[in-house]
Amino acid sequence: MIPTVNVCWRALNEIDAGKCEGMTYDEIKKEMPEVAAARKKDKLRYRYPQGESYVDVIQRIEPVILELERQREPVLIVAHNAIIR
Repeated sequence: MIPTVNVCWRALNEIDAGKCEGMTYDEIKKEMPEVAAARKKDKLRYRYPQGESYVDVIQRIEPVILELERQREPVLIVAHNAIIR
């Protein structure tokens, strides 16, 4: 058995889509066309209504990245695809 330390950081949660949480992109496009258009225009900086932008996510995970850089042993990260990118 390899000894492990399990840590759960909420900072690694997926992007908070606010009012669009749980909706598919097709549903957003149909039900909230202005949201879909604004997101398409600037995906990096677009902030979902009552949610986050990718810039917000980058700022949120920065402390985690700094902590990971300090690690001297292998690390396994399990997170949402947008966070891993």
